Amino acid sequence: MMSQLPAALVIEGNLTASPVLKLPRMPSELGPIKAGSLRIARRVSNFLQAGHAVASYEELQASKLVLLRLPDSSVERVVDEICASELVLEGLAFVLCDTWLGSETLNRLRQKGAAVATTCQIHAAHGMPYFAAEGMAAATRPLRKLLDR
Repeated sequence: MMSQLPAALVIEGNLTASPVLKLPRMPSELGPIKAGSLRIARRVSNFLQAGHAVASYEELQASKLVLLRLPDSSVERVVDEICASELVLEGLAFVLCDTWLGSETLNRLRQKGAAVATTCQIHAAHGMPYFAAEGMAAATRPLRKLLDR
């Protein structure tokens, strides 16, 4: 049986408050990490003790699931950057994490062939976080697999 490809992470802003990134299995699930600069991506990788820093969006290609951990005010700009890159979006799933924005925020990615969704933590009971996900099944399915591990 083939192992699942690691999830990629595109990050800006505060990462310490992210319930998704605090999941116990996240360190073993992360691959490429893209931030505003390679230096910041390395710092994020060191902080999470997971993944590896990459300099360009094209280096996310091997991952089928790309987690976007961005302030709401940065989403449009980062989506524009991804769309302008040489990254082939067909077959990729993008999930905007820790936001109440809807998946329509990622429509430009969807129009270029990517599956899109959003997720946020809605409740934590008995030490177990619960997440709401909204969007295309092709994006929520790999997200659910990641969250259920």
